[in-house]
Amino acid sequence: MKKTFLFLMGCAFMLGACQQKKTNLEGTLTGVKTDTVLIYTTIPGQRSLETDTVALKNGKFAVDIKDTVLSMVYIQAKPAVGEAAAAINPMNAIIMIPGNHLTVSGTVDQMQITGSEFYKQKNAFTDLDAPEKKQAELIKEYQSLSEAGLMNDSIGEVMNTRMESISSEINDIVIRYISANPDTELAAYLFGVYGSYDVVAQTIDVLSEKQKNGPFKDLIQRAIAHFESVEQKKEAEAKVLPGMPAPDFTLKDIDGKNVSLSSFKGKYVVIDFWGVWCKWCVKGIPEMKKYYDKYKNDLVIPGVDCGDKEDTWFGFVNENKLPWVNLYNGNDPAITNEYAVAGFPTKVIVDKEGQSVNTRSEAHTSELQSLRRISYAV
Repeated sequence: MKKTFLFLMGCAFMLGACQQKKTNLEGTLTGVKTDTVLIYTTIPGQRSLETDTVALKNGKFAVDIKDTVLSMVYIQAKPAVGEAAAAINPMNAIIMIPGNHLTVSGTVDQMQITGSEFYKQKNAFTDLDAPEKKQAELIKEYQSLSEAGLMNDSIGEVMNTRMESISSEINDIVIRYISANPDTELAAYLFGVYGSYDVVAQTIDVLSEKQKNGPFKDLIQRAIAHFESVEQKKEAEAKVLPGMPAPDFTLKDIDGKNVSLSSFKGKYVVIDFWGVWCKWCVKGIPEMKKYYDKYKNDLVIPGVDCGDKEDTWFGFVNENKLPWVNLYNGNDPAITNEYAVAGFPTKVIVDKEGQSVNTRSEAHTSELQSLRRISYAV
């Protein structure tokens, strides 16, 4: 009888142990005013967030994060009643690699993360700290000027130059690390997260195949896809240089009728790639209207909307009475790739014979200057 009792007690103990929830993220946080934290989990490249509410006991917590694939985890203090939740800071992401068990400490804004080979490598790598701090300060400066209404084209141009300089510094650091450590998880992470055109171009053949197919595989493939897209646009640029035939296309106009570029032969054409979502595109519309009204007998402007929902485009065109030919492209990349569109707004000027006579006007460029070039051509 005694043996039977002990046996049953042992089974109960083992069953209870098996039913205990497995955790792979735990730690101790300080400075949290409430007794609860919010934990957000997302898969890179996806917008959806899974939210979990986790209790703190003396600042300690433990939670199980689904880790069948690479995921990003964000921890925030649960706001008190009546307070709004703070915005997620992408710089505070915890990288969860399947099979890892991580421990965090510190505050929700400055967490120290340990427990995996990846974080051992990442914690030892501080080369990006200084340039990323400069980058963050520049973004804050930009936001401050914008909120104060002091931002203009010339200041924006200076800030773009400063940002490009910092980005170039970051690229150089990333390229050096990947080249020296091609078979590390940190190299794969840097390739996927900082995978600019220059980074991919110089390290795509350096990064080991093991890492290309490791936990950061999806991020790496996205970086490579972006690189290949830029390469395709470079090839397309050669086809829309001055004197080259402008690629023909057909799109639906505001009335649902098919309109082809070739139907405008005999007039100067300004193909305007734009979107309602693009503030620089919208900002230039009043000046475009002035020049269109002045030269409309010799000039056709096919406004090719890109990136908007059709009802958003339709409503904006009608509400703002855009007088030119309005065409809807949505998210189809075929035409924008053919015309090497790298930013919005982009304008391509085509002569009466259907040949490109001017290259593009990128975002942050004066719409007025672009249209003055058109007036000279006409």
